Amino acid sequence: MILYDKLKERYTRKEIIKIFDDTLAGRIWRGDKSVFIHTISNKIDLYNLEYSFDNFQEDYGDKYQHNKEMLMLYQIFMKGYNLNRLSKKYNLESQFRNLLRDGFDYNCSSKNIYLTFELLGIQVDTVPFSIDIYETHVELFGSKGDLDNFKEQYALKYDLYYDPYRKSWHLAFNGCLADYIKSKH
Repeated sequence: MILYDKLKERYTRKEIIKIFDDTLAGRIWRGDKSVFIHTISNKIDLYNLEYSFDNFQEDYGDKYQHNKEMLMLYQIFMKGYNLNRLSKKYNLESQFRNLLRDGFDYNCSSKNIYLTFELLGIQVDTVPFSIDIYETHVELFGSKGDLDNFKEQYALKYDLYYDPYRKSWHLAFNGCLADYIKSKH
């Protein structure tokens, strides 16, 4: 495994034993593939090892191939979380696992998912828009092209409308993406 090779390049066997317990260190040293990545990233910053997403796919791709959101899983594991720990920390509903498996849905309204956006590497650029925030939804105002791109990027299910009073196009939507935008404005 690439991860173990990178660990062995950076650390001696004695250092690995010191960082991990004897049993886990032995499993790593022998190349036992049953050691979870988050178990290692709890103790060592894998970004410093230059452990890339491609490395992760090669090492753990078979184990997590049923998940459409492999990059998000990589982000979670690199920060030392497993799905249970992340769910407990942010009080996430079980739907979160389904989103990783079936594909992330920015329209979903599952509790607290917006709190994980930065951890998952989700970047939301609202600079080209003026924003109106309501209790139940968010409205973005801007050019039709920018709004179309935004809608497509996040696969939002709502349509664009022209607002004659503002003389601008707008997109109104709810869900976890709207919750994230609310939390930042």
